[in-house]
Amino acid sequence: MVDQPGDGALVRVRWPDPFHRSRRARRVYLPIVIALAAGLCVLVPNKAIYLGWQTVQVVDGNVGSKKVLFDDEVIRDRLLTSHLRVTVTPKGSRAGVTSDLSGVDFVFPSGQPAAIKAKAQKGARQNKLQYMSPVVIATFRKYVTVLEKEGVVTPQVAPANTPSYGKPIYYNLDVEKLVELMRKGAKWKDLDPALGENRVLVETGDLCDANHAGAWLAMLAYVENGKKVVTSPDKAEETAGKLKDLLLTRGMSKEDLHALYRVPEGEQSPLIVMYEHLFLDLQLDAVDRDDVPDLERVMLYPNPSMESQPQLVSFTEKGHRLGKVLDEDEPIRRRALELGFRLVDDKTGLDSRKLAEYLVHEEVPVPDMKNAATTVASPDEALLEVMIKKVLDGVRTCPE
Repeated sequence: MVDQPGDGALVRVRWPDPFHRSRRARRVYLPIVIALAAGLCVLVPNKAIYLGWQTVQVVDGNVGSKKVLFDDEVIRDRLLTSHLRVTVTPKGSRAGVTSDLSGVDFVFPSGQPAAIKAKAQKGARQNKLQYMSPVVIATFRKYVTVLEKEGVVTPQVAPANTPSYGKPIYYNLDVEKLVELMRKGAKWKDLDPALGENRVLVETGDLCDANHAGAWLAMLAYVENGKKVVTSPDKAEETAGKLKDLLLTRGMSKEDLHALYRVPEGEQSPLIVMYEHLFLDLQLDAVDRDDVPDLERVMLYPNPSMESQPQLVSFTEKGHRLGKVLDEDEPIRRRALELGFRLVDDKTGLDSRKLAEYLVHEEVPVPDMKNAATTVASPDEALLEVMIKKVLDGVRTCPE
């Protein structure tokens, strides 16, 4: 929806049908590379592909959850119009910058701590902050029902004039109350005998690898430290020591938790940390497939909250070219919106309205994007490292 001049009224805007989600005709997307493919394609040592008289450069990167951008056919084809083809090695944000970067043209971490490490590399160039996606908790209705009875979560009120299907799929999560429940050692069967023996705990990826795991640690530390960001090494170590049980008892998964969440077996992990864009993409697919969202899968917005700030950091001329295209190409930004990302405008900052408009057009429920949750900053990189080391002390050591 957009504001109309004069009366301030809101009207529905008809977006063009996005690729792969049209309910009418599937667009046949013909990449420009086909028009250029009259010549023989040859892979040469400098990683350039010659397509007739055009040259396509192959750009290699380490990418975590933002890999969805480079897996997308529309974005891949759009990059080809700039003579770029991206190949990615799937690595968590932290692992992507601490591993060997020989031959890597860029990294695309989801958070500032990993981006700071990347920027310390020789020749590194940080590109614009273009997309944002809050850190959220994904769960299932049978679990959120009992958490609501315990006062841990409350359903969001749907914004006016947005799709509704009778049951809310967005809730606000009181992290402090969840921590109280977890510290009691509560099991799901204590809340509902039908829910099994597992303790009420939140599952994350590996703290050594994943930005979202560090973000969850930072949110817990904020609550544990009296709703203050940790600011000293001693306090960081003390606070992390108190959180160790909450983070390690359930275990940190090496699996792709997002992929697990999308299949029926995902219910074995009742509470999973992920990013908003992944949940919204799941619901967009559900509406396209079934004409209704998946009402059994539910997203929790933590309070306090933390936003993911993915930024591409490039190391080579090819990487710099890719960063420039991603910074300036409006069709790519538009496609990122269709994949569930909030956009950041150079002049006005975070612009959530465009994502809300798109969700309305696709008949997907819209979350409260102006919710009053406290947004906390992550402790600085050095203090976050102290906390991670303390949590993992005696378990493993993260690569430097």
